[in-house]
Amino acid sequence: ALSNLGNIFLLRRNDTYAAEQLYTAALRVSPENVGLMANSAENLHQRAMQQHANVSRDTYEFVKSQSEATYLAAEALFEKVLAMAPRDVGTLTNYGFFLAQIRHDDVAAERMFAPALKVDP
Repeated sequence: ALSNLGNIFLLRRNDTYAAEQLYTAALRVSPENVGLMANSAENLHQRAMQQHANVSRDTYEFVKSQSEATYLAAEALFEKVLAMAPRDVGTLTNYGFFLAQIRHDDVAAERMFAPALKVDP
């Protein structure tokens, strides 16, 4: 239930902070839940993108450093999920988008999409 409520806060309310609290609580109950970890990683990705949006030049460097920490946390969580479930299509594709969009690494993104396409074209 915590995970589903987190999804509502992320997807319907665009409240990444509330979603993170709910995902964290759910992970305390089920720490090895791959789907939940993947949702949490995507939530971090979305939060970092929000942090970059609509900032003035004066605050850009501060926000950039804050966002980078969030990106690193998302990346570590994506990697953890894939270590546990290397063929999880949702995680592979979300991480692929992350790598292309945030890291500007299309080659790495394609490496994520290739196995996903084999599992679920």
